[in-house]
Amino acid sequence: MFTDTFFTIDHGNTNTSLQLHEKGHSKSIELDEYLNSQKFKSYPGILTSVGTQDIKFPHSIKNIKDYHEEKSFLDMKVNYSQTLGSDRLITAYWIYKNELCPVENILHIDAGTFTTMDLISLNGFEGGLIFPGETTYLKSFSRGENLPCFLNTRIEKETTIPRDTESAIKQSYSIFMRGALQEVISKYDPQSIIVTGGNNVNIIFFLSQIFVNSKEKLVKYKSIPKLIHKALEYFYKQSYKENLQ
Repeated sequence: MFTDTFFTIDHGNTNTSLQLHEKGHSKSIELDEYLNSQKFKSYPGILTSVGTQDIKFPHSIKNIKDYHEEKSFLDMKVNYSQTLGSDRLITAYWIYKNELCPVENILHIDAGTFTTMDLISLNGFEGGLIFPGETTYLKSFSRGENLPCFLNTRIEKETTIPRDTESAIKQSYSIFMRGALQEVISKYDPQSIIVTGGNNVNIIFFLSQIFVNSKEKLVKYKSIPKLIHKALEYFYKQSYKENLQ
């Protein structure tokens, strides 16, 4: 039965975020607060889960992966194996249903623990690439015995060659990610770009640099920081109304 009070849950690689949706409004709820509340656990909801931490959610919380068939997700074709993460799947579905007209394909960049770049077209989910996210990339330097680990990245203008270790590491990430973005945009020729995830601000900055400083054709881009919850909310409302639970 459909109810207008429900949870959307993103159980990610690093964090688990929850949104309580009630009477047209939504607010964030801490995981511990949810797990310690019988009232909260009585509400229905929808979940994406790619994290390794084993969290026992009640049966009233449906998992997006249960709706993923071999080559489709509801009415969207999926040109990817069953290993596709449910977070990538549901955000692609939201884009497929809400953003494609009048454009015919969109590059979706989710900048989190890993940075994924997926192409969604009128033909469905076409596939995509997985890169180290900002923190994952910077943490890799801790494997060097004498290299520090810088996790708070402040993007700096690359005016000169780096002359200290912090600048050398941070500028390497800027060059790495900007180069990856340029290559993907050039290869897949998206008509529009949507950026989301916790590190979306840096990706937007890199895109502005690419289109200002290069000969790349200007592509419209925008940020939707909490797209995962927007997509889960959309799916919940549509699926329950259509009795797909």
